[in-house]
Amino acid sequence: MRFVKTFSESADTKIEYINLSKAFDEASKSEKKDLVHLVENMYFGLYSETFTIEEEREGLDFWLDVLNKGSKKGQRIYVIFGYNLSTPTPDIIGFTIANIGGRSNCGQIDYVVRKRNFSSVLRGRDMLSYTEKELNALNKKLTGQKLKGIFWEANDPLKTDPSADCMPPQKRIDLIQKRFGAKELGFHYTQVPLFPCQTQQEAESLICTNLKLYLYNAQVYPDLTAQDVKNYICAFSKAINGLENPRNFKSPELNKMLNELDLMIEHHISPLLEKQTPEQRAMLKQI
Repeated sequence: MRFVKTFSESADTKIEYINLSKAFDEASKSEKKDLVHLVENMYFGLYSETFTIEEEREGLDFWLDVLNKGSKKGQRIYVIFGYNLSTPTPDIIGFTIANIGGRSNCGQIDYVVRKRNFSSVLRGRDMLSYTEKELNALNKKLTGQKLKGIFWEANDPLKTDPSADCMPPQKRIDLIQKRFGAKELGFHYTQVPLFPCQTQQEAESLICTNLKLYLYNAQVYPDLTAQDVKNYICAFSKAINGLENPRNFKSPELNKMLNELDLMIEHHISPLLEKQTPEQRAMLKQI
């Protein structure tokens, strides 16, 4: 398969990779059949084995829909790593999925997955470094600018049952802070519904308040503002639900988040928790 490239030669067998988003853009009909087969292997293999709770997994149809739309319409990047990727029996040992939020000049890491016992030949830092570069390249095509920040969600250890996550929440947070320079953002983060909603009741059931939001590789994005964060959240909401203003969900939790962001914008408060003064945090708590 012409889309297979060499990612690393540190192992006895070369690690290969395919940027699936680019490949779907360029593939012929016959080539797309092979790519779909690869995506199916990735989905029913490593993805489903890692995220064992079926209700929390994204759908294969959703993945293929995004990939078939191409980079001109879809703003998500899928990268797959492994051995023998051009054969009917690929050995997939890792993948990353990330997105950019419309014209917000911000992105987010959705998934970073690697098979156990492969850390010595496929480093998470290398997987993310490539993904970060591709996110910036995609954003450059869209807006002509570099990204102002890349976000990373993590379950709040105080609000999450450890059995509901494939990795203990605190362990994940420690990992992304130590290895990937992630810094916590200081506001009441609430995730908009990840699926289009038909009713108010359905929207309320899909809104998630058990997450914290972090800035990935924070030292590379020192100029991130609360306005940038809000722009991303609104762009993400529009892409998923068609509602650019999350206040239209009429959710007290979403409104609380937006009120905090608006206050941060008005008073030029940094979105990074560590850069907020005690007085600023007190001001935010009053909302």
